[in-house]
Amino acid sequence: MYKVGSLVKLTVRHRSNYLFSKTGYDEFLIEGTVVKTPSWVEYDAVAVNTGNKDFPLSIVALDKIVGFTPSRHIKEVETHQIVSGANTYTVTVDSGKVSCSCVGFQFRRYCKHSDPFKKV
Repeated sequence: MYKVGSLVKLTVRHRSNYLFSKTGYDEFLIEGTVVKTPSWVEYDAVAVNTGNKDFPLSIVALDKIVGFTPSRHIKEVETHQIVSGANTYTVTVDSGKVSCSCVGFQFRRYCKHSDPFKKV
């Protein structure tokens, strides 16, 4: 259900610390990318990389999740080995951005090895 690499929106409910709360519970939204749950977590949980500089990782117990909205799955980085003459170069495609390990690409940001992977 919570696939690593997926963007998700989780609605989480927990007991309120506010004495005069009408429902006794607080709900909040956690948005981010699902990552592998750390091995030290001893309960059923999902880990979400939120991108927040103060709290970059939220670990949420599955029984506290009351709403789940999958956004989309992040496309994994593609790597291709290109043989050109006696050399082998690595062309990387990451979210539509192409890069190559050859000297020409490092200098000009362009090379013949990366051309086939560029989207028009």
